[in-house]
Amino acid sequence: MQVSNGCVSKILGRYYESGSIRPRTIGGSKPRVATADVVGRISLYKRECPSIFAWEIRDRLLAEDVCNADNIPSVSTAPRRRFSAPKITAPTTVAQW
Repeated sequence: MQVSNGCVSKILGRYYESGSIRPRTIGGSKPRVATADVVGRISLYKRECPSIFAWEIRDRLLAEDVCNADNIPSVSTAPRRRFSAPKITAPTTVAQW
């Protein structure tokens, strides 16, 4: 039996990401992990280092036990989380006539 390089690469990537080679579930949706703590930490990391990479954000979330391998945001999701956080704006005043 022959296995393609792409298949091996995919299995190794899954093992690196989750520590398991078990197949993922088919269909359905992933549980939402954008808790206030996760969003806050990502915002903090981006303020500390605006050029931080998504994989570095994931590594820090795992290292600091904010998330675990089962609920960590994907590499494509992590950078977007900082934009979904509520923005604080200065109050506006109405000019008096």
